[in-house]
Amino acid sequence: EVIPCCVDQDLFDPEKVRSEKVIELRTELGISADDFILTYLGSFSTWYLLDEMMHFYAELLKHKKSAKFLFITHDPKQTLIDVAMKYGIGQEKLIVVKANRSEVPALLFLSTVSIFFIMPVYSKTASSPTKLGEVLSMGIPVITNSGVGDVDEILAGTQCGTVIKEFDAANYQKAVLGIDALLQTPKSEMRSLATKYFSLKDGINAFDRVYSKIQNLPQ
Repeated sequence: EVIPCCVDQDLFDPEKVRSEKVIELRTELGISADDFILTYLGSFSTWYLLDEMMHFYAELLKHKKSAKFLFITHDPKQTLIDVAMKYGIGQEKLIVVKANRSEVPALLFLSTVSIFFIMPVYSKTASSPTKLGEVLSMGIPVITNSGVGDVDEILAGTQCGTVIKEFDAANYQKAVLGIDALLQTPKSEMRSLATKYFSLKDGINAFDRVYSKIQNLPQ
């Protein structure tokens, strides 16, 4: 059995996000309904390539000057500010929010596109980024990189996300120019893709099969 990280789609469901909560968050965070919001969810330490993601954002700003970068994280804002400065990005462009699990879906709802770059080292060939399933479940397209688990295979041939092969300005620009096409993809299609690969129900059933086989092994 191959069991990926699974997603609770009862929680990560855009249909369950209250419009009043979205309005409240936009007011609180200074986000208008027309703002382009690039979002990163989770910790940005160790395996996550913050420099490369900030470089991508700098390239995005060349095409979408009003874009803002929303970080849903418990990590320190100053680290983000320090990296942003290297790429000429002012801290006013960064929105950093701490959230518990139940608050994450409403914050993700504010996203236009989500991003995560993971160090494509040998150990990550067996990785399953939970955030991929969470973001797709919310109907949000993804910008990510190749060489991490089954991410290439999952997104290949879909308009649910873009997989970057090399961390450089040329590849970032190509991905930026493809964003408008991604935004034409129905949210239901992205959610269906998440269900196919990250279903919590399927994960539970797979674990049950494994445990049943172990219990029935001869002593």
